[in-house]
Amino acid sequence: MGMGVTEQVRKMEMDAYSSFLKLAAVTGMSWERDDLCTKLRRELHISNDDHMLIKEKLTEDDRVRNMREAWTQREIVQAAKKARVDAGVPSGGFVAAAAAIKSPK
Repeated sequence: MGMGVTEQVRKMEMDAYSSFLKLAAVTGMSWERDDLCTKLRRELHISNDDHMLIKEKLTEDDRVRNMREAWTQREIVQAAKKARVDAGVPSGGFVAAAAAIKSPK
């Protein structure tokens, strides 16, 4: 027999909260997200035990860990690109900048 409406709603609440925590685990937690997390817990009826259980599962999830590492690398690359742009260096780096300078004929 399938789940009743109450069980389905409860599962959706847990899934929604779990998805939010997964996002925060991958991209990082901010003060704003922490505040939102508190509001979501209240709104979605997430207990402390539920919260801890979800966090434990995310901590043990290799996919989340791999996504976090990839996100961190992406952030590093983006920061380096921004630094180059701010410094006026073309995206190809020094070699591209040197090639752009035409030698006199």
